[in-house]
Amino acid sequence: MANQGQAGGIDAIADVAKRESGKGPPPVHLWNPPFCGDIDMRIALDGT
Repeated sequence: MANQGQAGGIDAIADVAKRESGKGPPPVHLWNPPFCGDIDMRIALDGT
């Protein structure tokens, strides 16, 4: 459980970053890279 003093800490950091950079977050919703092939990877329910 987070400390009460840390509530909203991430939002505060994001607000400062946005204000200081003069820009909002990167437009990741526009990111559409080309398909570069399948990856031989499997993630099991236990995380392995």
